[in-house]
Amino acid sequence: MAEWKCVQCGKCCFMYGTMIPATDQDMERWEKEGRNDILDRTKVIRDPATGRIIAAELWFDPYTGKSYAYCPWIKRKKERAGLKQRDKSGNPSGDKVYCQIHDTKPQYCRDYICRRHLK
Repeated sequence: MAEWKCVQCGKCCFMYGTMIPATDQDMERWEKEGRNDILDRTKVIRDPATGRIIAAELWFDPYTGKSYAYCPWIKRKKERAGLKQRDKSGNPSGDKVYCQIHDTKPQYCRDYICRRHLK
């Protein structure tokens, strides 16, 4: 398989960040870690007969229940003043995108390989 390195462009977070599921392992990890901030933004679907979780979708506003437009955990480093150029990823002035839950991000995000940046 080709090698790749994340360039922190954020395209995957902006494009796919609200279309990903949470795995059972994600849910268990977040419960153990006490990450209610993450769990509150997860839409859990349970089997009506057993109460067992059959699906978990990410990311939803905990107050309105509406899906976010993009992943709520990404943060873009501010554009440097006066620079209007774009880097190879299309980010203004080479800005980088950081995941605020990187150490416990969903398995889907951990496994994602950006085909755009394969080497």
